[in-house]
Amino acid sequence: MQPGPHLHRQRLGLGVNNFGQLGLGTFDGPYSTPQLVDGLRNITHIEAGWFHSMALRSYWTVLAWGANSRGQLGDGTNVAKPSPIEVPGLVGRDTGPVYDIAAGFYHSLAVRANGTLLSWGANNYGQLGNGGTSVPGPYSPVEVIGSYGQVKALAAGCGQSYLVDGSGKVWAWGDNTHAQVAHTGSAVTQPQVIPNLSNVKDVAAGCAFGLALTSGGEAYGWGQYESGQTGTGKPVPMPVFPVAGGTGITFIAAGGDHGLAARLVS
Repeated sequence: MQPGPHLHRQRLGLGVNNFGQLGLGTFDGPYSTPQLVDGLRNITHIEAGWFHSMALRSYWTVLAWGANSRGQLGDGTNVAKPSPIEVPGLVGRDTGPVYDIAAGFYHSLAVRANGTLLSWGANNYGQLGNGGTSVPGPYSPVEVIGSYGQVKALAAGCGQSYLVDGSGKVWAWGDNTHAQVAHTGSAVTQPQVIPNLSNVKDVAAGCAFGLALTSGGEAYGWGQYESGQTGTGKPVPMPVFPVAGGTGITFIAAGGDHGLAARLVS
């Protein structure tokens, strides 16, 4: 996703709203039909975390709302916000355009077009990638450390984070209790490359597993597998293994304990 012209889109919310995650200015609900989130215009990307939501407005402003008990809204507090707020430090042309955003269980990610990767929120497993496991984690954006270079894609799971770099490699950090980040260890506190993955163009994060899509239309899964969520048909969390279904895959997505893939058919 590259910075481009303004898109006049409206953001709709539906479902549970006990933490204000629908952005309607209240904590009531739930809502069984879509509700217009007032004031959200020129939105180029949206993300839904577990109890919070994020939006990217015209590549120049990151907005967040909903639960904030771990600082996942990035506003320097731990107070829930029922309406969208601007994330400080990621607002306006002076800070540079934002390329992508990701919302996890209790943490959030954003990358600027200049390659600076930022994170905030829960950090009990090192999912912020700042070299530690401080609890509570930063309530405001901090830079993710490491030599990952250009960031092409982001994803955030329950306690882990992923990025795809400019060369098509996948980097991972955070919770590793199901080998969703690395071969061994319980936590990884800064990005490291997942072996045996190359030419990747997109990545998706489930609660404790990951999916990757290559430019050649192949998908791979790793991590927690008890419910078959990696799509590999193999009870092996790591190393990565091809998702069953062959090639021709064009899109991947991951929920809490399930995965999805779209494939071209003749």
